[in-house]
Amino acid sequence: MNIILLLISNGCGSKETDSSVSAIPDDTQTQAEDTGLGWFSVDTAFDTGYNTPPAMNMLVTHTGEWELSPAAGPYQILIGEMSVQEIVVENNATLWCDFQISLTGEADGLGCPTCDFGFVVEFYVHENPNAPDESEMDMDEDPEFAYTINDCMTPDLPEHEGLWQMGYSSLEGLIYLNYENSGFWLPWYPAYQVNDSIYFDWETTLGVYGLPGDD
Repeated sequence: MNIILLLISNGCGSKETDSSVSAIPDDTQTQAEDTGLGWFSVDTAFDTGYNTPPAMNMLVTHTGEWELSPAAGPYQILIGEMSVQEIVVENNATLWCDFQISLTGEADGLGCPTCDFGFVVEFYVHENPNAPDESEMDMDEDPEFAYTINDCMTPDLPEHEGLWQMGYSSLEGLIYLNYENSGFWLPWYPAYQVNDSIYFDWETTLGVYGLPGDD
């Protein structure tokens, strides 16, 4: 058997520098100075026409109470009332939305991490006594005020016979809501307890661009 050895010898001379290879940057080079200027010196977005202040302000109030039983707890039953009002401040204090809501609830043993107790609360929205009968409504005409609670401007209002999972935290002085039954408990109303009653009162101002029928 013949064994053939192939020997490859490398040259011992100096290796020539490949001009296509860039030199490694020097870490000691001066860094670029941050001038604090943005990428664009001016706003290049086109004008949508919506960057204007609201035409009017609306005062929104939600007030109510829970009556809890049995006395001194542990509480199992809730009954209560809630009022929703929206007043257009600039338009001679026009009352746009005005609804009374009855509440009932049963304890469910759940609640937010700091809640003392929790209830599944059912809402019964009373019809607006000043709203016209459905048979008399002209669907082509804009309402003069909120005929139904869905006509109110405030988002996330309870619907008739809607069920919400809520809890009360005496530590934080808040009523919490399990938002959309998502498991995320959001602070909903400032509240306080007196004996077996929970009182809540929330107020805010909304900016609105107009009511139905406004140009």
